[in-house]
Amino acid sequence: MRSLYGVETLLIVAAGMNLVGGFMQAADAKSNAAAEAAYLEAEANQARKQGARDKEDLAKEERRLQARARAVLAAGGADTTDGSGLAILTGNAAEYGIKNARLDDDVNSAVSSLEARAANTRRAGDRAATLAIFGGAANAVGLYAKSQTLRPPTAPRASSGGSGGGSSGRVGGGV
Repeated sequence: MRSLYGVETLLIVAAGMNLVGGFMQAADAKSNAAAEAAYLEAEANQARKQGARDKEDLAKEERRLQARARAVLAAGGADTTDGSGLAILTGNAAEYGIKNARLDDDVNSAVSSLEARAANTRRAGDRAATLAIFGGAANAVGLYAKSQTLRPPTAPRASSGGSGGGSSGRVGGGV
């Protein structure tokens, strides 16, 4: 029976290792998720910065176009405070207003999407960590239970047969 106790001990050690392994997997899952989320958040920040640069470029482009339009209108003797000259400048401004709104929408969509993905990644890491802990614990419990089934059955204790006034164990004993 000595070998059964050796197997039992190994199963208990294995159960402990499974439990520790579950915690290590949980830490890995959270760490990987945090790294991926940080990357996505950095991408969102980069999208914000690029959007701001694109808006500056769009504003510069509009100013150049409006300056050229004023110069052309002035060279032709058109009044830029009313009539068709004003309509041209107003039309240009409206066109750039639309472009600016589209750019804002595109940047906001990209940033929101990246931030949502980062949050989902963090939540997925938390779920994976929880599952790893439960998985390690479940394996540990299973191995411990298996180790307990390997214990040799305990024999019932024999009576000492001495004093105690108990029955002699015979059926229908005499008087």
